Amino acid sequence: MEMNRSGKQSISTSLFLVLLFTLLLVHVSSADASAASTAIFDGVWIGTTTSDSSVTLNLEPKRNVLRYGSPRNCEVALGDYIETTAKSRKYEISRGGQGFCTQLGDGKLLLQFGGDGESMTYEAQNAGGVLRDRGNMRRLRE
Repeated sequence: MEMNRSGKQSISTSLFLVLLFTLLLVHVSSADASAASTAIFDGVWIGTTTSDSSVTLNLEPKRNVLRYGSPRNCEVALGDYIETTAKSRKYEISRGGQGFCTQLGDGKLLLQFGGDGESMTYEAQNAGGVLRDRGNMRRLRE
């Protein structure tokens, strides 16, 4: 620490330390907020499509899957998310599946978080960006 002739810490050093501490605090706070905003989507979500097919979305650290129940009975794997904000997340839909799910191959899945921690809407687009499906989901609590 720099001291002036009277033995007191200089103002410039104090100001530098306060600024450094403030920047560190802001950085840590923003990292925590970013981790919290992405974690809100994790888990199992269930719901229905606008055409009344049941849908289950599993968002797990190692495997993300969108499953359709009757009458579609198919599933597609999702890649890691490609965009995220505090209230939305976008995934790439992998090629694969059968039946209806082949229409979603190489497309995108957009999730819009409801803000209550328990609901979201989704839209599934094909590779050309055409909307193929949409619906509502609620978090499954075990």
